[in-house]
Amino acid sequence: MREWVEDVMRELDEQEITVFILGVWAMWEMRNKVVFENKVVQIDGIVKRVRELMREMDELEEGCLQSAEKGKSRVIAQGVAEQRRILGGYEVVVSVDAGVKEGMGMGIGVICRDDTGGVLWGWEERRRQEFEVRVAEVEAVLVGLRWAMKMKHRRVRVETDCKDVIEALQGNTCGRSDFHIVIKEVLDLRSCFDFVTWSHVSRNYNRAAHCLAHSCTLGGGNFLDGSTMQGRSY
Repeated sequence: MREWVEDVMRELDEQEITVFILGVWAMWEMRNKVVFENKVVQIDGIVKRVRELMREMDELEEGCLQSAEKGKSRVIAQGVAEQRRILGGYEVVVSVDAGVKEGMGMGIGVICRDDTGGVLWGWEERRRQEFEVRVAEVEAVLVGLRWAMKMKHRRVRVETDCKDVIEALQGNTCGRSDFHIVIKEVLDLRSCFDFVTWSHVSRNYNRAAHCLAHSCTLGGGNFLDGSTMQGRSY
C-alpha cells in the first residue's frame, strides 16, 4: 500500500495532494456520521465538505476566519501538513529558484527545510552565463539535488515555481535541447536517493529561494546554515 501511495504522490503537485488528503479526511468524517449518528451521506456531500475544508484553509492563511473557527481549521491545516509529509514519504523539502537578468548572469537559490518547516540550510550562487529561463530553473533543481545528496538526505521533495520543469520531470521528457539535457541529469540523479518527488508551488510559497536567487552576487557560491537562514527575512 505504501509503495502505491508513494507512486501516486510522485505524480501529484502540492494542491492535488491537499485535495487528496482532504478527501480522505472528509470520507472519514462521513464514515463517523454513519457509525455514530446513523446518517448516510452521498458522494456530493463529501465533495461539498472537501470544498468547505479547502475554503477554510485558504481563509486561515489570509487571516479571515473568526477565532472560534480558526482553531478548528488550524488543526485541520496541521493535520493536512502532517499527512502530506507522511503520504509524500519525504524527509526534507528542497525549494529552488533561478533568476536571470540581462548583463547580470544567472542566480540560483536553494532552501532546505525539515518536515516541520524548520530551515536546515541554504545555498546561493550567481553565474556569469545567461541561460534561457526554463534552463536556468532546471539547473537550480540540479544544484538543489546535488546539495541534498552532499548533505546525505535520502528522501527529498523538490519544489519549484516553474511548471515547465515539473511537467518535464514528471513526464520523463526526452530531447536534445539544453533544457532536456539538464532534465536528464536531474532524472539520472534520482538513483542516488531512496525517494525523490517533484512539486509545483506558487511564487509566494517559493519566496525564500526566489530572494536568494535574485539577491546573490557573483562568486563561487555561498552555503548558509540554518542559524544564518533564521536571521534573514523574506
